[in-house]
Order: sequence, then C-alpha cells, then structure tokens
Amino acid sequence: MKKIFLFNFARLALLALGLATQTSRAVILYGTGDPSRNTTAPTGALQGSGWQYEGQWGGFLGTPIAPQYFVAAHHVGGSVGQALTFNGTNYTTTAYWDDPNSDLRIWKVNGAFSNYAPLYSTNNEAGKPLVVIGRGTQRGDPVTVAGSLQGWKDGAADGVMRWGQNQAYYAFSSYLVGAFTGTEGTNEAYLSSGDSSGAVFVQDGSGVWSLAGINYGIDGPFSTTAKGSTFYGAIFDETGLYVGGNLVASCGVPQPSYFYVTRISSELNWIRSIVGVVPPAQPVSAGNSPPPQLNIQMSGASVVVSYPTNATGYTLQSGSFSGNGAAWTTVGNQAVVNGTNWNVTLPVTGNGTIFRLLSAK
Repeated sequence: MKKIFLFNFARLALLALGLATQTSRAVILYGTGDPSRNTTAPTGALQGSGWQYEGQWGGFLGTPIAPQYFVAAHHVGGSVGQALTFNGTNYTTTAYWDDPNSDLRIWKVNGAFSNYAPLYSTNNEAGKPLVVIGRGTQRGDPVTVAGSLQGWKDGAADGVMRWGQNQAYYAFSSYLVGAFTGTEGTNEAYLSSGDSSGAVFVQDGSGVWSLAGINYGIDGPFSTTAKGSTFYGAIFDETGLYVGGNLVASCGVPQPSYFYVTRISSELNWIRSIVGVVPPAQPVSAGNSPPPQLNIQMSGASVVVSYPTNATGYTLQSGSFSGNGAAWTTVGNQAVVNGTNWNVTLPVTGNGTIFRLLSAK
C-alpha cells in the first residue's frame, strides 16, 4: 500500500525567499541512533554512490566536479587560500564564483583532483532514490506527542561524515525536496545541524551515480507548545507539534518534515560557464582506485614530502634528470604519520630533485 503524505507548496514559495528553512548540518538515520552507523563508504548495490567524491571543507564537505574545481554551499562560507582536503591531499583555493540564482559556490584550486563527480544533467529527479552525505550531529533525544514517538531532536555535533538514503519526493525550480517519512527503510536519512554543503547522488540512465544536489536546508524550528523552547530535528510526523509557533493540526495522514537540496540540473548552464563541459573522470572501482597524490612543501632548510597513509603498496623514490632521463633511487628516510598522511623530511640540496610513488603492482 502506498503511503500518502501532504506537502504544503507554500513552503517552496518561502524557500525561494530564503525564509522557510534552517541551513542544515549532518545525516540522521531513521533506523538507528548508533553514531558509528554508515560512517564508511557504502558497499553492495550502493558501491561507488558518491562517498568517494567528498572532500573536507572546513567543518563541512565539498565535492570536486572538474580537475581544478569543486562545488560547495555558499552559506557555509570559506575564503581564498583555505584548502579542501581530498583523498589525503590539501588543495588550496585560488578563486570562487557564486551562482546568482542559488546557494551554489564553485571554488578553483591550485592542483588537479585525482577524481571528480559526474553531474546529473536531466530534470527527471522526482521519484528517484537518493544517497545523501553529510557531517555534523548524531541522532538526539526522542520527540513525542501524547506519548507517541514522532521523531528525534538533533543530537551532539561530532563532525563525522555519514551517508543515508531517501528519495526525491519533489523537484521544484532550483531545489530537490526529500521527506522524512519513516517508510524508506533503516537507512532513511534526514539532514541535521553539519550536513550543509554535503552531496546528494542519483543514478543516471546508464547506472552511474551522479551529483544531483548540494544540501541546503531543513524544516523548523519545532516546539511542543505554542511558546515552548524550540529545537530542530528529524520528524516523521509533525502532527501536534508547533512550527514557527503554529500548530500542525491533524489531517488524517502523517505530515513529515522535509529537507531541501540545491539542484544541479537546474544550474548546469551556470556551472558549465565556469568549469566548461568536463569529460568523465576515470571510474573508481575495486582494483581501480585513483593513484595517491604527492605533496611537497618547504620547511626551513628541509623539504617535506607527504602522501596518504592509505596508499599501500607504494615506495617513495627520488630522482634527478640526466641526459638519458631520470635516475630513480628509493628514499631511505623514515616516514612518520601526520594526521592522514605519511611525511618524509629531507634536506634541501642544490640539485633538481624530483619524487614519485612507485607501485608494487
């Protein structure tokens, strides 16, 4: 039996004016409050569904969409010179562009990303399954009305990246709209306070998971009385709660809370005016992951060469150019762990030294 839910399209009119929602932070799941759930890349049918394209942008996320560009939410801010951390490498930003018609902001970096997300280019998202990614709060205390569970408050902010599932219930102008109905399985997701700027992915006609949107906002605030303290949360039935001081009266069917995603397909012309029409990146799959990136920085009289700690099966080598090309030798200096990178510190010499990671495969 298909569930019926009501949606007040007046919300969308307010959303267009920036008045209807609170900007969002992290994924809350319907099926569990376990903070360790869905904190690693999805597997099975959801393998390759977008997790691999997410980078750390301050306390939020950014998504590479071209060799030197990533997209984020305008409202989370950022400044030129700030770095996006992607696959263990820091990419320093050099410029940005704001979409005049939406919350999208495109940043340019001074390197080349090893991988980047394909863009969803058609406007048929409504009804399609979504994979939703964000970081921020855990699931908090239950919300009840007359003893009946109707959702959960936002919990502790932990900044952990999580994924969940939902579907695009509506597609309107520059937005995709998802609903927290409690009918989409244990991984059904809602946005909470850190999810802003996280990505939403949809499968295209050929089965490729493509970037369909960037997390924007959520409904609320809620309260249990007309003048009670307010809160944000994942509510699968707003009936009996107050939203903005107004009682949500019973209408015979559940009235879920909604979340809002800035739509990629509606802004595609603007995106392409910045980054151009980008060819597909090399697909990432088991056994075909992007090569690790070397980062080289000066530190006084030394040079620090770094690469991701998850780069297994690689040997750092140094070389110098001769008439017959580069002569390579294995770097004997001990690597030390610094966050998510191996760091190797070497003295600066007068020779033109180059470095590479040699795969054992």
